[in-house]
Amino acid sequence: MYYEEVYFLEPIPEYLIDDIETIRSRRNMFAYPEHEHIYASYLVSDDLHDFVQQQFDYSVLVRYQVIGKKLPVHVDIGIQEKYNYIIDQGGDSVMTRWWDSEESPTKIVYETHIPQTVWHKMKVNVPHDITEVSHARISVQVKEKPEGHTEP
Repeated sequence: MYYEEVYFLEPIPEYLIDDIETIRSRRNMFAYPEHEHIYASYLVSDDLHDFVQQQFDYSVLVRYQVIGKKLPVHVDIGIQEKYNYIIDQGGDSVMTRWWDSEESPTKIVYETHIPQTVWHKMKVNVPHDITEVSHARISVQVKEKPEGHTEP
């Protein structure tokens, strides 16, 4: 399973979703701020965090994920899977692809066009990328909060 739509999570109400200017005014939690034009992970409002948290029986980190251009093949460090809710796909041709290798990717093992406003779970501990981003791809990302993590 690389990708799976999930329906046990409630759709995010429109009033809880910030516009891109408000999102970008929040703190970027991604460790490499010099790459903010490619990828950034911003804090969400307390109300959005609380809405998402009430749907999980474990503590979660909730972030806005903004992808500004093609995201190269990579593996997310320290996490096996996460939940995403696409607010804006970033273009009509954007695909999420999983590869046979991170260092020398030669074969796509799975690819999909992820729809907007549908929660999905995706495997992120295997090589994957995001293609054909024509404008900011905005999503809400949810992952389990590591034990001892003190930030929101």
